Amino acid sequence: MSSVENKKQVISLIFDELIRDQLFHQLVVTGQDPCSIEVNMKGKRSRFDLETKHEEANIIIIHQVLYCAEQARQIAVMSDDTDVESHGKERAILDIKATLAKHQKVMKNLLPVHAISGCDEVACDTGIGKGTVIKILEDDKYDLSAIGNVDAPLQKVIGQATCFVSACYGIKNSTDMSHTRLAAGMG
Repeated sequence: MSSVENKKQVISLIFDELIRDQLFHQLVVTGQDPCSIEVNMKGKRSRFDLETKHEEANIIIIHQVLYCAEQARQIAVMSDDTDVESHGKERAILDIKATLAKHQKVMKNLLPVHAISGCDEVACDTGIGKGTVIKILEDDKYDLSAIGNVDAPLQKVIGQATCFVSACYGIKNSTDMSHTRLAAGMG
């Protein structure tokens, strides 16, 4: 569907249908309204505690999952948003505990590397995808602790980011982005 209005209408129809169905143990549905609706066998109620005005699905989902994780043993997320990862054309069910165990080595640097490798708020590096970034992180030899730390000296932040981005381009131990650009053929 290329029409934004058509997408909004379909989302609205799905939302209305989901909040009418009371067969769920607990279902939190988010539509266009900033206030989510919880549906369960007892009925439905507005969830003002989950209200958000953020427009990005990946932020809204994390907000809701963190809240629900305090109360639920199992959480399922369904979304067709491009920011929510899916493997292949079919819907995927990801085991968060298994994913955490598999990627334990990258956890400490995940937020800083997301910020410097291209997220919704910053431009991405040309030719560097998330797969490359994760592969470099798995080497476990990069310290990105200064990135995002407001008390860290600027030179340390720049040094850590330069070293990591350079490694993503195949340039090891570089401390100068000009050198990295030349060595990687970015002129």
